[in-house]
Amino acid sequence: MYQDEALVLFDHLYLDSRQHLTSMLQLGGYTHVGSFVALSPFITKEVLEQFNQFMEEMPKEVRCGFSAAAVPGFSVRILAYETSAIEAIFQRVQQFIRQQCGEKAPVCWRKY
Repeated sequence: MYQDEALVLFDHLYLDSRQHLTSMLQLGGYTHVGSFVALSPFITKEVLEQFNQFMEEMPKEVRCGFSAAAVPGFSVRILAYETSAIEAIFQRVQQFIRQQCGEKAPVCWRKY
C-alpha cells in the first residue's frame, strides 16, 4: 500500500490457487486465510498495545497475528477452517478500531 506515493505496507503472501496447498508451511493445515489492514492516525503505540491484548482473546481454533505498519496502523492475518470464523474476527477487529477512532456505529462488511 502506498500513502503519499511512499510504500507503507507490503504483503509478502502469495498463494497460487492452481497449486495444492498441502505442503508443510503452506497454511499449516488450515483451509482459509484472511488479511485485514487498518491505517489511521488514531492508531498509536498505546492502541497497538491494547490491540495486542485484544488479539490474545481470539478463539483457539484459528491462528491470528498482526504486524505494525511503517505508518500508524497494522495488518492482521488469520488462518481458519471456514470463512465465517474469519468474518467474525474481522467484525471484532473493526469494532475495536472504530471504538479507538471515536466512531460508535457498527459497519457490516460482507464478501458475496
